[in-house]
Amino acid sequence: MITVTQLSRNYPSTWRKTFPFLNRLVKKCNLQKETFDDGIFSTSEPTRRALINETGFYLYKKMMESQINKTNDLTQEVITEVANTAFSYIKNLDFNPEQLAPLSEEEINESKLIAGNLFHYFFYYEKGKSITISPHFSGCGLVSDCYGDILAGTTLYEVKSGERDFRIADLKQILIYLTLNYSLHQNSINQIGLINPRLGNYIVLSVKDAIELASGQSTVDCFNELINFFDSPDDFR
Repeated sequence: MITVTQLSRNYPSTWRKTFPFLNRLVKKCNLQKETFDDGIFSTSEPTRRALINETGFYLYKKMMESQINKTNDLTQEVITEVANTAFSYIKNLDFNPEQLAPLSEEEINESKLIAGNLFHYFFYYEKGKSITISPHFSGCGLVSDCYGDILAGTTLYEVKSGERDFRIADLKQILIYLTLNYSLHQNSINQIGLINPRLGNYIVLSVKDAIELASGQSTVDCFNELINFFDSPDDFR
């Protein structure tokens, strides 16, 4: 089986063939992104950001599950539990796991700011919408089951918390989720969104506009082409 990460990082010829104008889409996202917050002033080391960001996302998830609207209302016990869960997850991904240290108190506070910004955005910008964190997408062909970041109503969001612009890899992940969703008609997804709670910016685009801009063809044609690819990816190397 193949993971979403493996798909998004490999098979360049297939991505170029199906989405020859993907660079135009990412350029549009970065030029037209909007601001919802001033962003977070950080003194943490860049090498620590992955753990800080993941902990922030997990804290936001816990806030939603507990129906809490302020990070300060999370108990220390819950924060420690969430931080440990995020630590275990990142440790499995890290190239030097033995060197990865748990978050300091200052880093935990930065994670709480990320969680707070996520709550602020979805409370005010997707007000009244049903929020699903880590929506499940069933696998297709050789692509394994996976989880997206956030589904707000009919908008699927990818959360990226680095100090950087949005990238093509971010869009590839969303395109894979959309294709899996289309293959089994699991959710009604009409829009895609990219959000950066660290920098306080976001963009939302219709699925139709995004795919037509990136591929030059219809959404149905793109989805069917990717489904064929999912069935036998090695044939497309």
